[in-house]
Formats: sequence, C-alpha cells, structure tokens
Amino acid sequence: MMHVRSILIGLLSGAVAGLVIGGIGGRIAMRIVTDSLGKFPEFTVATLAVLLIGTWVGIPSGLLFTAARRYLPGPWFLKGLFFGIAFLLILGGPFFLRPPTGEFVLSPVLGKVLFAILVVLYGIVVAAVVQILERYLPDADKYHVAMLVGAALLAIPGLLGLVGLLQTFLQIPTD
Repeated sequence: MMHVRSILIGLLSGAVAGLVIGGIGGRIAMRIVTDSLGKFPEFTVATLAVLLIGTWVGIPSGLLFTAARRYLPGPWFLKGLFFGIAFLLILGGPFFLRPPTGEFVLSPVLGKVLFAILVVLYGIVVAAVVQILERYLPDADKYHVAMLVGAALLAIPGLLGLVGLLQTFLQIPTD
C-alpha cells in the first residue's frame, strides 16, 4: 500500500505544481509578454484552458519526479532544481525548435526565456509539494480505499496531460 501513497503523492504534487507554475505562472508569463508590447490582455476561456493544461501536464510530471527523486543528488531543493533543469532539456527541444504560438508570437525571445524559468520553477515547486505531502499525508494502511480512489481520479486528467506532453514531441518541425 505504500506504493499507492507514493503514486498519490506524485499525482497530487504534480497537479498542485502544474496549476501554480504551469497554469497561473504560464498565464502571468503571457501577461508579461503582452504588457511588454503595450497590448491589452483579456481574461477569456483561454485563461481557464491554460490553468487546466498546466494542471494536466503537471500530473504525470509529478509522478515522474517522485520516481526519479531517489536518483537525484542533494536535499529536496536541489532535487527539484535538477529535475526542473532536466525537464527543461527534455521539453525545451520541441518548444524552442517550433515556431512560437499564442501570446509568445508577439515576443518570441521573452516568451522562451519565461518558459525556461517556469519549467525550472516547476521542478522546485513539485519537490516542495512532495516534501509537504510526505510529511502530512496519512499512511496508506488506514486510508487505502480513499488513496486508491484519489489516485484513480487524478490518473484520468494525468493521462490527458501525458498525451499533451507526447504531442509536444510529435510536433517538432522537420524543415
């Protein structure tokens, strides 16, 4: 049952870090890009989509962090930093090679710098959330049914996030 607890910690930490960094941080990055060019940003349904996508992509990434953290050196902060940098190296290729989209078309360099910062911050935040959940989430022995249900419920949007991550890799330009 300890594996269920670890899986749930990975899924929850990824969802929280994805919402905060990928969703809210991503929207703030878009706002910075539009403000730097004197454009007036709007709150639309697209804002909700950014929040959801950040959360969904964060879920499988948090699970990946919980699996990889034992192999990363140092305390939680360094583990998160190393994970964020490794994640940036993996995600950065497709992101930096393909033409910018959305608000990042307005200022591609600023958008790419902000994206890089957000990915590294994601690693640090997911590591912090894992630390908190490790301390406060109850043992799986007492609450195994609730943990199984929670993991199953988070796995569904996590699969959507995994599909999104895979699509990122499939859209590398060939020109």
